[in-house]
Amino acid sequence: MRTSSKRTRINLNGTWKAVLDPEDQGRDARWFLGTAGAEEHMVELPGAIQNQGIGEPPGPSTHWIGSEFGREYFEDPRYEPYRHAESYKYPYWLQPDRRYIGAVWYTREFTVPSELEGKELRLILERPHWETTVWVDGKCLGSDDSLSTPHCYELGSGFAAGSHVLAVRVDNSMIYEVGPNAHSVSDHTQGNWNGIIGDISIEAHDSVWIESINLASNLRNRSLLVRATIRNAGVSMVDAGVCVTSPAATRADAVASESPQPTVTSDTHALTIRPHASADVFHELVLDPECAYWDEFNPNTFEVSVSLSDISGGAAFADTCSLSTGLREISTEGRQLRVNGNRCFLRGTLECCVFPLTGYPPTDLAHWMKVMGRVQEFGLNHVRFHSWCPPEAAFAAADSLGVYLQVEAPVWANQGASVGHDDRFSDWHFRESERIISEFGHHPSFVMMTAGNEPSGRIDEYLALWVSYWKERDGGRLFSSGAGWPAIPENDYHNVPEPRVQAWGQGLSSRINGSPPETVSDYDAYVAAQDRVVVSHEIGQWCVFPDFHEMAKYTGPLKPRNFEIFRELLESNGLGEDADRFHYASGKLQVLCYKEEIESALRTHNFGGFQLLGLNDFPGQGTALVGVLDPFWDPKTYVSAEMFRSFCGPTVPLLRLSRRYYRSSDVLSGTVEVSHFGGYRPVVREIHWSVLDDTGTPVRSGTLQLQRRLERGLDRVGALNVPLAGLAAPARYEVEVSVPEHESRNTWDVWVYPEPEPASDDPDGTDGPLVVTVLDQDVLEKLAQGASILYVPTRDQMRSDIAVGFSTVFWNTAWTGGQAPHTLGIVCDPEHAALAEFPTEWHSNWQWWELMQNAGAFVLDGFTTELKPIVSAVDTWFRSHRLCLLFEARVGRGRLIASSMDIVTDLDNRIVARQLRTSVDRYMAGPAFDPTVTLEASAVPRLLD
Repeated sequence: MRTSSKRTRINLNGTWKAVLDPEDQGRDARWFLGTAGAEEHMVELPGAIQNQGIGEPPGPSTHWIGSEFGREYFEDPRYEPYRHAESYKYPYWLQPDRRYIGAVWYTREFTVPSELEGKELRLILERPHWETTVWVDGKCLGSDDSLSTPHCYELGSGFAAGSHVLAVRVDNSMIYEVGPNAHSVSDHTQGNWNGIIGDISIEAHDSVWIESINLASNLRNRSLLVRATIRNAGVSMVDAGVCVTSPAATRADAVASESPQPTVTSDTHALTIRPHASADVFHELVLDPECAYWDEFNPNTFEVSVSLSDISGGAAFADTCSLSTGLREISTEGRQLRVNGNRCFLRGTLECCVFPLTGYPPTDLAHWMKVMGRVQEFGLNHVRFHSWCPPEAAFAAADSLGVYLQVEAPVWANQGASVGHDDRFSDWHFRESERIISEFGHHPSFVMMTAGNEPSGRIDEYLALWVSYWKERDGGRLFSSGAGWPAIPENDYHNVPEPRVQAWGQGLSSRINGSPPETVSDYDAYVAAQDRVVVSHEIGQWCVFPDFHEMAKYTGPLKPRNFEIFRELLESNGLGEDADRFHYASGKLQVLCYKEEIESALRTHNFGGFQLLGLNDFPGQGTALVGVLDPFWDPKTYVSAEMFRSFCGPTVPLLRLSRRYYRSSDVLSGTVEVSHFGGYRPVVREIHWSVLDDTGTPVRSGTLQLQRRLERGLDRVGALNVPLAGLAAPARYEVEVSVPEHESRNTWDVWVYPEPEPASDDPDGTDGPLVVTVLDQDVLEKLAQGASILYVPTRDQMRSDIAVGFSTVFWNTAWTGGQAPHTLGIVCDPEHAALAEFPTEWHSNWQWWELMQNAGAFVLDGFTTELKPIVSAVDTWFRSHRLCLLFEARVGRGRLIASSMDIVTDLDNRIVARQLRTSVDRYMAGPAFDPTVTLEASAVPRLLD
């Protein structure tokens, strides 16, 4: 709520005394009267004590709030140096400089000026962490235990002018069992800080005042139902008048105008209020017919003001309060989501309470404008706050820019916590939900709410009650049981882990790793089987190798000790100079994975939307580097907003191709569609398409005539049939589809390979390289005698447990029990002569999918660092082995190329593998085949270890 100048504030920002109370002795010691004799610290509020050098450094005996699933740190000898107190570093989340759990007593004096003597005073603590208890001049005024909303205390009116003592006890213990991994409390995310942030002030008002305002939109009537609660703290009955006003016009041109805007004003409501009682005023504020709706394309907001006056003929009291809101309705129609009656598709990401520079949520508007602005830059329109509720500034930024929010009760009742078993927790959970809706429900951006994340316990019974309760009482947003599950009949929408490209635990059997690349797959069958809106939960989770340059940005209380460990592991294996290449190459693959993930969703009819995990990194749960943005919401080096928006935005051209690899004699056939959920619908004359070569030059092009507006949703606009005969091969081509009227463009890479030439192995090696799959003594003797050998061992011969796949790592290997793949794509030298006839960038693209099937990896940790692979694999950062897929070396007088990729079997049908084999064969047959590194014959069998 924003108050008018009728209320005076006493600012409490500044220096406070702080006394730690880990043994909870402060009450008995009466520290609310003074903390003399105790160890006092001088701290600045707003702030947290941990940021000011108070608390203990973490170490081996630290009890973290958060599950610990990774085992490398405890079992791998390479992590042993980091387990000691003097060199303690923890790899699974950001490490705080200081840590403290328990009560802290914050005290200071404040002065009541003479003009406020006798006024009602109200203490506002915008966001403490967690439970507060307040005393003024030794009198206890109660406690508050919200994790989500301001703690407000009515201090009363009995304060004489002059100095008074305020004591606030803040306890960041686990007051209620919300779950150790709940982002509202966990060390995985913001950390368990102790302090008070945001607005800290005492507000003075008359003895009769506006206690609260609640708003509800009625789109059909273009009206707002306003409920104002008026409180009388006096000893006499009063006659009060309440007036409600709001701007009548909120069109963009009117908002931008400097001229005064007309207002809709209610008649004055007269009411009589008994002493020490409250009364409600209900008013339907009918807005002008031109009052614009709020949505992602037109985030029109306006203020509603409530004025209170004394109508008894005197002027004993007066008050004015105002709220910013917007005219918005969210609803469902079958499996479709609608905003203001229009179909809507949620393109979302998570905000997981990650704030490295502070260790607590920023309460300033500038931070949240950056976050919401970045979300929109990258084509998204939705943010889910995972198991927490943000402060006021986040809602204000989302209102201003037009971002749809899913807010959650600050609960992840799993891994040791549950719902439906503890009446004390259930009571708090309902109260906390009530506080969130009451405090932030007027914001038009607040469109969805769940009871928390991925619950356990008596979930169906308890959460059915929770959803039903809020559906009955609040029509301003949609409700669902929990993010993830359960999909119960009471839900307005299901927020479930399906559909998606790769599910938790699928590993190499997922579509992206187990099936040839295509752009046809959708989730029509899954969605059609549902009876309501489905929004997929935490899809993506595609990782990138760490960017160690990012470490310099961590200037706050949370430090990237995890990155320090990962960099040292990389350097210990002789790969320190490859860090930037690994980051960039794995990032390019990450974007490919997200592109397919998002386009699969866009290709689906009647889908409600998705929530990515995530647009930015999640530094906890083992270090999940899943973002194309870092934890500071800054883009990484390999991606741009424009690139991402080409496949993720309101209007996205789509092309369904059954494959990405073609022979020269093939016809590229596909279906062109447009996913359109844009805010305007111009007539589209034609769709443009082109096939571009590596220089960006069109080698084929055309148009699809349309002459109509795009249908809202998934619109099929035509077919492509492009003969490939005559195009240069082998080559990579880019197929581009664009919709000029919507300024939207999207591209897909395809590969064209020449018709096959019979590939005959030369068993004697007389006319070319000898191809072997087993490196026995006979082969080693041939090498010693000067033979050229192509060695391609089968996967079952390789003894390492490294699982090579096409995609990048899912979430991270530490937190998934080593889920495959363990690699993050390839790095190669495209200029190497062995790849001269194999078109490739220096990082993974879709043609490498075929080569990753059943591939192993040579581990070169014990080999000379002069042995440079032609093709490397990027290992998980928890091990950073030197992984090789293709290399060359001299062995004795002979020359060897070894490939852990299958380039020998079924080459008539595996046209990518055939092309790589052709390129390697021709290299080995030519004069350029001259390896510079020599291996001892005895070392070669160790390649299988």
